[in-house]
Formats: sequence, C-alpha cells, structure tokens
Amino acid sequence: MGVVNIVNSAKNKKSRALILEGADHTFLVFSGDLTMLHTLTGETITWFKKTL
Repeated sequence: MGVVNIVNSAKNKKSRALILEGADHTFLVFSGDLTMLHTLTGETITWFKKTL
C-alpha cells in the first residue's frame, strides 16, 4: 500500500502524514546523523500540542 493510500484511508480527520525524503525505518540514526530523528520528534510534539 502506498503512502497516498495510507493517508487517504485515515479515519481520523486530525491525522497527518509527514514524509521525510531519504529516511529509512530508523530515521538514519545509525549513520550518526540525527537530523531526521529530530525533525520527526519535533513535528510529532508540535502535532500533539496542537491536537490533544
């Protein structure tokens, strides 16, 4: 199932998708570069604060 299908099938209207180009399932933490992880966690925290 593609990302677009997953996003479109979300039942909760507050659901959002964050596409991080070039990220893998570990958000590249094993490369030593934590940029993707910091982006993910920052965006997630912002969404929680705004939504919950």
